[in-house]
Amino acid sequence: MIIKIITVIAMATFEIYAALGTAHAFGMDTWVILFCLLTGGIAGVFIAAFLGKKIEDFINKKFRKSTTVKPKTGLIHKIWTKYGLIGLGTIGTFFLGAPAAIGVGVDLMPI
Repeated sequence: MIIKIITVIAMATFEIYAALGTAHAFGMDTWVILFCLLTGGIAGVFIAAFLGKKIEDFINKKFRKSTTVKPKTGLIHKIWTKYGLIGLGTIGTFFLGAPAAIGVGVDLMPI
């Protein structure tokens, strides 16, 4: 049972809907599912919001050699310029999930 709980929590850090289906497939109780989804969701948001910049700097230092900044274009940037942080958070949560929307928002925030 502990492995199932850890699996659902780990999945919920990235995508809550997939974790919900997995928890039901495991035959877990409703309250255990609620606990796992809350724990995983909060952990995913914490990782994306508070550790996102440090993770991005680490990846840039280790794997990306060029330091040239490309101009920001595309659909996500258009949403950012038109609707701002609240619009990106709302629309991004529906399409990407909360942690991914926070990661995109951290990337677009000016320093």
